[in-house]
Amino acid sequence: MRYLLVILIFGTGLAFSCTKKEQSLSEEEKQEVVQLEEETEQLNEEIDSLDLSLEALEEALNELGN
Repeated sequence: MRYLLVILIFGTGLAFSCTKKEQSLSEEEKQEVVQLEEETEQLNEEIDSLDLSLEALEEALNELGN
C-alpha cells in the first residue's frame, strides 16, 4: 500500500511538473504534455482500483485468520 501511495504522489508531481513547463513549449510538445497528463490520470485511477482490491484482499485474509 505504501508503494501505491508513492506512485500516486510521483504521478501527481509529474503532472504538476508537466503543467508548469507547458507555458514555454511548442504545440507538439503541449500535445505530448496533455497525453502524459491523461496517462497519469488513468494510472492514478488504476492505482485507486488496485488499492481497493488490496484492501478487500486484506479484509478477506483477516476474516480467514479469525
